[in-house]
Amino acid sequence: MTTLNSQAAIHCDSDEFNTILAALRFYQASGMGDPSNRSDWLQEIACPTQDSTSLDDAGIDDLCQRINLPE
Repeated sequence: MTTLNSQAAIHCDSDEFNTILAALRFYQASGMGDPSNRSDWLQEIACPTQDSTSLDDAGIDDLCQRINLPE
């Protein structure tokens, strides 16, 4: 599996941005803030290395708020 640098920045249009935000909220609403609710392949994306930590519901909230701030 290829992963992006954790500091990678992307540029997206408003439709792409809205889809990313909706996907994060869907992930959260589906209970994926709890690793035990994730399939193995989704857990591998959320935690690609042994030293990585996935976001819980509070972390997903923080991320959504941070990326949704006007520039």
